[in-house]
Amino acid sequence: MLSSIVYYVIIRYAQRNGIPNKAYMLANFSVPAFFFYWFSTSQNQSIIIPFLYIAIIFVQSFFLSYLGSIISFKAIQNAPNAGYSLVIQKSYAVYTSIAAIFLFGSELSLIKFGAIGLVLVSSALLSIPATTKIKGVHLTWVFFSFIAFFCYGTSALVTKYIFMQGIPSPVILFWITFFVTLFSLIDLYLHRTQLQFSLKTAKQYLLLFLIGFSVTFFYYFKQISEVTAPNIGYVGAMNTASNGLYTVIIAYIFKEHLTWKKFGIVMTIVGGILIIIL
Repeated sequence: MLSSIVYYVIIRYAQRNGIPNKAYMLANFSVPAFFFYWFSTSQNQSIIIPFLYIAIIFVQSFFLSYLGSIISFKAIQNAPNAGYSLVIQKSYAVYTSIAAIFLFGSELSLIKFGAIGLVLVSSALLSIPATTKIKGVHLTWVFFSFIAFFCYGTSALVTKYIFMQGIPSPVILFWITFFVTLFSLIDLYLHRTQLQFSLKTAKQYLLLFLIGFSVTFFYYFKQISEVTAPNIGYVGAMNTASNGLYTVIIAYIFKEHLTWKKFGIVMTIVGGILIIIL
């Protein structure tokens, strides 16, 4: 939860300092790829894994991680408050918690399912526009947020499956971030004549590194939590709950949109606490 908040605050700050999307994508995965390679080798974990799992990770990396991250970034950019988009994106807990019962034989008590529901209901409240006079174009961020929702939820299920086949988490994360870095480099090369990067200051390069550094810990802790939790949906709900606090922080730091109707933020935090203590 804490690493998530730090990571997304840095992203919002980077967006306000002119960091282009393609540069963000490269930093968001190339820096973690280096660290995950280091994590793996320092623990004597071989990054050489069966071809079948490399193929699965390759497909997952392109459709769920690479495209999902691009869509997520656009949703955050277009939302009236970045927290509104992130709450939707991270509300895949019901999807993953129910799927985990059938895929992995995971537990799911009625009380904890109710706590997940509390988080998601309050998340829906956060996504309701403050005015009914909204044109379709203004809701693009909601559409993108839900696409990211399915990408991230499915990705979490796939990585848990691969982990259950005996592949260590740092190795899985290395291959995912390696492939997405490769896709980002190809994208940069293909659009090299169209791109005019606005990276002119040391501050912008520092922000790119901080994005990659902070997301490394977010990816790592999230992955470890998902593969060890009694039900992967609990982690998804906790991840969603973190955005209640994030939304308030963003509104305070960047003076972004936050109305009295968004008291659902408090409900997301309460739901997250209930998942832990019940």
